Amino acid sequence: MYFDLDGFMARHVTGRERSLLADDLARHDAVLRRELTGRRVLVIGGAGSIGSHYIKALLRYGVAKLVVVDTNENGLTELVRELRSGVGYQIPAEFITYPVRLGSRVFEKILRAHGPFEVVANFAAHKHVRSEKDVFSIEAMIENNVLQARRLLELLLEQPPRHFFCVSTDKAANPVNVMGASKKLMEELIMAYAGRLPVKTARFANVAFSNGSLLQGFMERLAKRQPWSCPLGIKRFFVTPQESGELCLLASIVGESGDIVFPKLDEERNMIAFDAIARALLEELGLGLVECGSEEEARTLLQPPSGCNERVKAGCGGITACRDGKEAVGGALGEHALPGCGGKSLPPSNLACFFMCSAQHSFALQLYLCCGAAQLHPPA
Repeated sequence: MYFDLDGFMARHVTGRERSLLADDLARHDAVLRRELTGRRVLVIGGAGSIGSHYIKALLRYGVAKLVVVDTNENGLTELVRELRSGVGYQIPAEFITYPVRLGSRVFEKILRAHGPFEVVANFAAHKHVRSEKDVFSIEAMIENNVLQARRLLELLLEQPPRHFFCVSTDKAANPVNVMGASKKLMEELIMAYAGRLPVKTARFANVAFSNGSLLQGFMERLAKRQPWSCPLGIKRFFVTPQESGELCLLASIVGESGDIVFPKLDEERNMIAFDAIARALLEELGLGLVECGSEEEARTLLQPPSGCNERVKAGCGGITACRDGKEAVGGALGEHALPGCGGKSLPPSNLACFFMCSAQHSFALQLYLCCGAAQLHPPA
């Protein structure tokens, strides 16, 4: 089933029908074309959400050579497929992808064999606060976000590019966690090279529906008929994946050495709560919701009714079958539901039932999402 994600983000997440960076791209078009057309570009971490959209923005300007490095081999494969299937991308004759790790000996060989590059952009990073599990995960985070960046800069001093960019995060501003502190340290590190290399970085808001994000997790859970989890009343700034790539492109080329670039967003107009997006997404998908008082209650509701026949179970993946906005839970069916679910099988499109519970366990409000007309029932 096709879902217009870009349209949904414009209507319910950013409130913008056109890119936040559209005017900036038009204003600096001559500079971008002068600095990119016919140039050789290296993108590290190019299979991720931001890196891949940086590449999409980049390929409007006729670069001569593009080398993309990422540890995600499957992500690189999909990137190539997407670019070749897309419209408007000026893919250079020399377009090469390598599933290798930044800082490895193979990476150093690639850099020296294919260089020098006029533009180098690094998107390889640990970006999740939840990665701060223990000393091992924190060591890996510091290694990736800080130490590998330093090794890369030392390598680039051999053949300095015209433009070097390393992505940061809004969590680097007054950091309250190790991830944010590691990116703040990365910023300080690369700025120490600003006198020898043209160094730029960018901080920005949450990238809506980016890989690993909560919003993208909604879609994954939906596809797998699994529960949703969402903090309530927590607001954030959001940019689209396209805007994230365009912002980084502008920062990497137009910015001056030592610049930290960030989007101009308004707290009153541009902040939106995660649960507001979740509710809007459910409405767009034709799903309803029911509140639960606890996670245990919500999980109980996910069990199929005792009378549910095997064919229905197979169709809904073991999740409660619903019809006409009435839920069939714990064996007790709504008045318009199929009696016992037996005797008939509902099409898969009518067999989507989910619950959403707060990621913050201190919140009492939890939601059970049921297909059909939207319903909101207060907890008992």
